[in-house]
Amino acid sequence: MSIFSKLLGKKKNDHTEELIASLESTEFNINAMLDDVANAVTLKSGEKGIGLIFETDKDVPSKVIGDRLLLGEVLISLLDNTIDLTHEGDVRLQVQRLAEEQKKLRLRFQITSMGNGVDESAAVQTLNDFFHNENVSVQGSGSKSKGLLLSREIVRKMNGTFLAVSEPDHSIAVRVDIALEVKNLQERRHYRLPSTAAIGLKVMIIDEEIAAARALQQKLEYFRHEVLIGPNKLMPLHFPDITDIDILFVSEKVFSSDFGEDILLMRSKTGLKFVLVENMFRPAKDDRDALDMADSLIFKPVNQQTILDLLINLYGEEGAEESHKIKKKNQIFVAKEGLLCVGNDKEAFDEILHEFLTQYKKSNIVFSSLVETGKFEEARKYAFDLKGVLITIGAYRLSDLVAQMEKAFSQQDLEQIAKYTVGYEDEFIETCKAIENFMLHIQETNP
Repeated sequence: MSIFSKLLGKKKNDHTEELIASLESTEFNINAMLDDVANAVTLKSGEKGIGLIFETDKDVPSKVIGDRLLLGEVLISLLDNTIDLTHEGDVRLQVQRLAEEQKKLRLRFQITSMGNGVDESAAVQTLNDFFHNENVSVQGSGSKSKGLLLSREIVRKMNGTFLAVSEPDHSIAVRVDIALEVKNLQERRHYRLPSTAAIGLKVMIIDEEIAAARALQQKLEYFRHEVLIGPNKLMPLHFPDITDIDILFVSEKVFSSDFGEDILLMRSKTGLKFVLVENMFRPAKDDRDALDMADSLIFKPVNQQTILDLLINLYGEEGAEESHKIKKKNQIFVAKEGLLCVGNDKEAFDEILHEFLTQYKKSNIVFSSLVETGKFEEARKYAFDLKGVLITIGAYRLSDLVAQMEKAFSQQDLEQIAKYTVGYEDEFIETCKAIENFMLHIQETNP
């Protein structure tokens, strides 16, 4: 039966005790974790019209060792809570490097509400009381309350610290400091420039969200580009001069105005690279339609890895033809792309994910049974069907593993079959955890 032929009812389970029973210690990429976080929280921020900005300081290493899923859950819950407190404007997540501590690196994850209309003093007092006193509970019994309770327990389990403060500009900032291991304490974040063609470019950003434009400017300047920010409100007869621009970043809202045709006309005359920028869960047009007009499309919030992938897409990478595929292969779960398959219908996507978890929860047993009985062709067909489902819902890393299994079954390569089937169960469990985390927040925004 097709994964889309039948939608099962929703099941809500409280996995709090199971999640925090033990901390995992594996190496993970901070950018990949932030992608997972963005997939979860941009549903709510998009519906409220709140801009999201993610920033990672240059001296923060790309890879750390710790429990990626639990740390991500803390950030998701705190971002959700901050978005609730923000009436309009932006919410910023910044990752900063603090002092080294007993052969560990201490990182600060700071979430700031840049919007107005917030009673910051009351919110700060409430959050500090809750995180510093286990006898203080959160009002209500919804997923938001459970998320904050889970976050408090995770921060304690990780020996982390929490502090909410009121900034001088009347914004609210919450800070979670966590010590994580790294293979090399001296390591700094580094992204190799993809090619000589992508060095020293002149870039312009035109976006009505000026804070988002400045955040993107910082990331582009990291790659040694000269970056200008154009006017966020374009007036008739005052379109900026882009004759000597190499890449033009334009928000979908600006492009959809009367200046869209001017942008396309100037691009055809100057040969500049044209990049459309959109918020992750509220794109104004289908990806394919956008790419018919633009050289590339990116979604907010962006990180350094996003920009590197973009430069590779636009200018190529020296000596690595397959490098543009790396990001998808390494991502556990890209919810945005799964949502697009069902027309951004969150309720339908939630039910599809439930059906996937139900239908394939014993897939490791199925694979083992087929291998033990020598039914390699049946195993190949099962892997083929599973691979298609995983790609459709956005579980790319597991789909890549299943594709390798499918090839091994087809060739009846016993050594490769043993290799991939042994690692399948752990990868499947990690994928399911990422999906369940995301489903929690679909349910919150779709009661």
